Amino acid sequence: MSSQSSPVLLKYKKRTTPSAGIVVAVLVTLLILFLWLHFILAQKIESAGREIQLKTEQLHEIERHNHELRRQISIAGSQELMAQRGEDLDYHPQRPVYLLVEQPLPPTAQTSRPSGLDLAGIVPGDTRAASGLAGGGPVAESEQGE
Repeated sequence: MSSQSSPVLLKYKKRTTPSAGIVVAVLVTLLILFLWLHFILAQKIESAGREIQLKTEQLHEIERHNHELRRQISIAGSQELMAQRGEDLDYHPQRPVYLLVEQPLPPTAQTSRPSGLDLAGIVPGDTRAASGLAGGGPVAESEQGE
């Protein structure tokens, strides 16, 4: 039996490349996945755009409301309206009050005084100077010289 040859074993080679059906299935799966992700991102972008539009509209509405409030405040705070409200509350304009200065003011303060007010003629205890100032104006030249 040695004459008998041993059976030849066929060597089986494994395929190293996938079949065409598997390649097509993987590509179709990737395409579906890509389209699905694209759809989800498009929806998120659209919802974010809508939120931005809503927030912008709210911002414009608040700005219009603030503008209206500022207008109402400026009208309510106008001098004519405030004067009328003061008279309604029994407030009347008052004459200015002048205080006697016991000591002369420093030279820097004297240079910034109004031109019609002569502080040098005011003497402590001089009631004429005080009454002249309280009377609504500076002391007359003739009263200062006395």
